[in-house]
Amino acid sequence: STGSVSSNRSKTSNTSTSNLHRQELSEGLTFDVATYLCIDLKYEDPQDIRSNMKLFSEILQTITDTASKRRGHLEYFSETKVIFGFNTITKIKNHQRCATDISLKLRKNFMNKQKIVPFKFGIGLASSECYMGTIGSDEKRAWKSIGKSLSISKTLSQLALSLNMKILIDQSIHDVLPKVEFQRRIVDYLFEETTEIEVYQLISQYIKKNDEWIYELKDLESSSWANEYNSAIDSMKQGKLDEAIAYLKSFQLKNCEDKPSQQVFNLIYYLNENDLTYNEYLEQQKPENLPLGTTYTSLFS
Repeated sequence: STGSVSSNRSKTSNTSTSNLHRQELSEGLTFDVATYLCIDLKYEDPQDIRSNMKLFSEILQTITDTASKRRGHLEYFSETKVIFGFNTITKIKNHQRCATDISLKLRKNFMNKQKIVPFKFGIGLASSECYMGTIGSDEKRAWKSIGKSLSISKTLSQLALSLNMKILIDQSIHDVLPKVEFQRRIVDYLFEETTEIEVYQLISQYIKKNDEWIYELKDLESSSWANEYNSAIDSMKQGKLDEAIAYLKSFQLKNCEDKPSQQVFNLIYYLNENDLTYNEYLEQQKPENLPLGTTYTSLFS
């Protein structure tokens, strides 16, 4: 069985109409920041319904148990997609951090399950201001969430699945996570209504134990795994292309199959050949006349 949640954007053409629509929406709705966690699942053998349903039941139970402990609200589920909202129906503090902690626990659990049953997953996290509440007529009322974070989390989970990056977070999540505690790297951009949204791969978390920081993922060599990659991005933004290439070459010696670093390589060569700065390139990528509410990937993927 499947359940669903609706998400719409108000499509108003002028300020007066927009204000009127906002006033009408305010009845029965609240306006607050909400975080969405979206999970996309892909099974090795889509035809093997019995095994996939068993696996999905176990995964859904794991997701529900994990998220409910942090007061997450299950808003959609199917065999291939699960969505949780935080600070939506139930108000909670630090909801971006709660969703991040849950995503890391789910990744660990999923990776353990992958040793038994082959499947792929992608997790997307996004946070934004939303209208939330129960709306409708006396005959039919339903709970709705109206805002960007739901659609962006869906985009990120699909991107994470296709690139095998496990967890992707948007800029709003990145901005509230302590840098010293969570290791991440920028891997893409989304354009939403011509606004650039940085997309980060969430790599790992440092866990403080006995007054020491230990690395959560044992399969990564060290806590500085993404430092050279991040340094290359910083150098590229500053126009130091030779320095960026040197950082990337050093990174790729240890991570030769890493797709984002190769995509950054291609971008650096493009900037050099066309005598462009990084910001000029981003300006070129901004869409014209993008339909309201459209979110799409533009930079690396």
